[in-house]
Amino acid sequence: MVKNVNKKTKYEPTEKEEFMNPKQIDYFKTLLLSWKQEILKESSNTLDHLKEESSNKPDNADRASIESERSLELRTRDRERKLLNKINKALRKIDDGTYGYCEETNKPISIARLKARPIATLSIEAKILEKSELLNKKIRDANLPEDIRIGAIVRKEQVVIPGSNFIFEKNDLVVFLAKREQLKEVESIFSVSSI
Repeated sequence: MVKNVNKKTKYEPTEKEEFMNPKQIDYFKTLLLSWKQEILKESSNTLDHLKEESSNKPDNADRASIESERSLELRTRDRERKLLNKINKALRKIDDGTYGYCEETNKPISIARLKARPIATLSIEAKILEKSELLNKKIRDANLPEDIRIGAIVRKEQVVIPGSNFIFEKNDLVVFLAKREQLKEVESIFSVSSI
């Protein structure tokens, strides 16, 4: 997938810096452009390979094998075409100054998430606030909808994979898994400040 393309400078963006400062913008733009080039190169190689490979084989098993490989290759390229659209969208967001901000909340997406998935458009973290009804409750008593899952909790810079007896504390960062359309519901449940 995405490789660190800034090996010359060894610069790595952190949460401690000003969000989307020029160095961070350059880092993510370089990362996205490199990823895009890699996909375009692979796509070109696929086209060359498909032109060279003849499906005019006398043996039915050979023809079937070639067709199966072609089908798999074309499905992979179709997924990459969709990925290219997302990369291009992220590059446009860099140009218009909106890159790195959640499309739902307009709050910054964490640097860690952007480094893992530079095409991310939504934040996945929620912060437990003082007035949250979850404060000082165990996860099992939180009455979360069935299809919303808690993946991890960051407490005082320590990542915890919580069990059902884990108790929410003020300023816990909760990493949750939910469908896009559930973001508003999650925000109301957690009384969140998206990060």
